[in-house]
Amino acid sequence: MRIRALLLISLLSCACADSAPPPAATPQAAGPVAVIALAAGTSGDAAGPATVDVTVPASAAQARLDLPGISQPADELTAELEALASGEVRRWPVDAAAGGVSVTVPGYAVPAGEHVLTLWQGDAAVVARYRFRVSVP
Repeated sequence: MRIRALLLISLLSCACADSAPPPAATPQAAGPVAVIALAAGTSGDAAGPATVDVTVPASAAQARLDLPGISQPADELTAELEALASGEVRRWPVDAAAGGVSVTVPGYAVPAGEHVLTLWQGDAAVVARYRFRVSVP
């Protein structure tokens, strides 16, 4: 009877948990890292973020998106990266960086095309949104 109660409690706690998947772990570099600096001005205004053109070499194992000017602690933020062509959305952890924060993703997460990176604090507060277009030479 005690085992059934524990099993029921663990099943209930799983069913009641937040359904949003946790961010993937920051990947380890296995090759070249493309560094993309998205300045604070690229988060746009009420009309939406301005699109910035960036280049990510095909050989890049990872892309590091540097976001200067973000003052919230990195451990309170989550990054959501959306590939607009496919509609695929992935969540990534945010790392502290000098003068702001950064998000490191595998190279395959930023294929050629338009992307939107949204920084969230908690589940509901958007901190910043960046729109960029990737070209792969």
